[in-house]
Amino acid sequence: MIITLIDKETLNIKQWVDLGNDTFEKYAEYYTDVGVIEGKYTSDKHFITVVNGVYVVNEIPPPTLSEKLPEYKANINSLAGEKILSVYPDYKQRNMTARYIELLTLNQLDSAEALGLKASWNWINDIRRRSNVASIGIDNASNEADCLTIVDNFSQEIANL
Repeated sequence: MIITLIDKETLNIKQWVDLGNDTFEKYAEYYTDVGVIEGKYTSDKHFITVVNGVYVVNEIPPPTLSEKLPEYKANINSLAGEKILSVYPDYKQRNMTARYIELLTLNQLDSAEALGLKASWNWINDIRRRSNVASIGIDNASNEADCLTIVDNFSQEIANL
């Protein structure tokens, strides 16, 4: 059987006779830089399918903006989490919660300590609110440049908090 491999990036077409051994895969591996496995990716730009017994290298379309939105939102959340944890690590947040509950049971919510804990939580919630606003901006962005700008602006905004 003759196998045709098409590289759509260079439009080169190569044909090999499949001898039933690994000869074709060796040639295909050299040609595609990865190898031939039906339905698998051969690089970040191509994947292989078989059409009527013919191996074809198909170009992978670039991801759409809607496919990239979760990545940008995850970046925003990561930046917010890093900022919060840099000031209030998990253990400190747990301790603050426990102490606030103690102050609540002692009816001391007007104490300086309780007000300090409230201020800390307000700071954390401010970071979260800003993160939510940036995520909504990502959802409403019309192009990738807008998303990058939103992430950049958010990073700069929380750097000074």
